Amino acid sequence: MMNKQNASFGEVLRAVGQGLESLNVENFELQAEGDGYFVLGTPRSPSPGAVESGSMQPGVKNTLQNAWYSITDRVSHKVKASDAMPNVLRVLFTRDGIRRLQCEGEAKRSEESAGIPNLNKISQILRMVGEYIDAKSGRLISACKSQNWISFDYETVAHFRITKKWKVAELYEYWLEVSDQRQRRHDIVERELAGERRKPKAAPLG
Repeated sequence: MMNKQNASFGEVLRAVGQGLESLNVENFELQAEGDGYFVLGTPRSPSPGAVESGSMQPGVKNTLQNAWYSITDRVSHKVKASDAMPNVLRVLFTRDGIRRLQCEGEAKRSEESAGIPNLNKISQILRMVGEYIDAKSGRLISACKSQNWISFDYETVAHFRITKKWKVAELYEYWLEVSDQRQRRHDIVERELAGERRKPKAAPLG
């Protein structure tokens, strides 16, 4: 697993979600594997217009998949891209691949205005999962998104395995809770800094 000193689970899982979005994945099963995550994902069904225009032809799809496997450095040793089951993507997000996705995501976010995130996006769903695990000081074991639900297993510091299941539509409430907690922490720090600035300086001795 990636070193928590380098990045939080919220940051890492958001990057993984960005990678899945780039592959147009809708539902997935994710498993922690070494320093990264192995994912089985099913892409969204192409719109009739996309099928008619040929934009989802197998050759183009394979090219995109192979390019992605190259970006993430490698796929599972047991599976080649050409051997994957029809309509199922198999991707291993490596430590270096996740770091590149984080850099790309940060650059993109710096160009966009802040606001309420789209909590239907996989990157935001996984970010909420990661931030929840961060708050519990846990370690992600696995996650599964199926239509309007996201479930995940994590291990606590006491080595207990916990399973959670959320409805995607309810993530907004959790996002508000996390945002409020951040704001409260920010306000506490600001008050402490203001108090330090107001303290009179001690007069020099002698």
